[in-house]
Amino acid sequence: MYTIDKSTSQQINAMKFVFILLVVFIHSEALPQLPYELDIPIYVENCKQIISVFTDVAIPGFAFFSGFFLFSREFTWCENMRKKIRSILVPYLIINSFWIAFFILVQKIPMLAGYFTAPEYKIDSLDDIINAYIGQVPLYYPFWFLKDLFILNILASVFQKILNKFPLIIVGGLLLLQFSDISVSLIYNKQVLIWFLFGGIWVRYRLDILIIKKIPSLLLAFMTFMVTLAKMIWTDNVFVATFSLAIMFCFFYILADKLLHSKIYKAVIWGGAI
Repeated sequence: MYTIDKSTSQQINAMKFVFILLVVFIHSEALPQLPYELDIPIYVENCKQIISVFTDVAIPGFAFFSGFFLFSREFTWCENMRKKIRSILVPYLIINSFWIAFFILVQKIPMLAGYFTAPEYKIDSLDDIINAYIGQVPLYYPFWFLKDLFILNILASVFQKILNKFPLIIVGGLLLLQFSDISVSLIYNKQVLIWFLFGGIWVRYRLDILIIKKIPSLLLAFMTFMVTLAKMIWTDNVFVATFSLAIMFCFFYILADKLLHSKIYKAVIWGGAI
């Protein structure tokens, strides 16, 4: 059993609040598919690269805390699945069903059908409907994370047994996944799997998340600047990307601590607890 006190819980909720804002920002900057190319100035691309250094940690951060909270307590498969069906599967099915029904309807109306011709939204058969729910990416694209998270919770009891008896196997597997081109067919984004299990590793070795507070502010600021610069130079380097995620996690942990001591702390705690 890993003890999470009230102070740590509030700190994590504050981080989740920040991550929610980052996810909203990630999706807000996406451009629609156009039949022509936009001439985007280089400075805009550079700004997007810099911003991505900060936003890329949001999804791994959510996955980490999902694993962190789950593996911090004893649980049975049935108990965990009852909770996850209610909190993950039901919203996933309801929202996807709404959009499936919506696209079926508009594609039957001649005046509207021409506006909804993208292949990923085409619903012509039972196979299309099934794929909209359990395909690599669901019809409602942002819910890919919920699909991956639900699959990981189905396997959580197996992960728990391995973590308890052979934690180094998990550590080795995560390192191999992170620094190789190996993909996981069941999971859309392997970072969710890696950080979910990293949360379990953190609990297994009883690491104290409060240790992040001991990092000197000037050192963290310098490291944040350096990883931002490194990401600009080595855009696709997996080692730089991994180090960047770790530094950004610490950065937002400290930021969350500042928010908890600000005038909006109640809103921050409430938003992160949703």
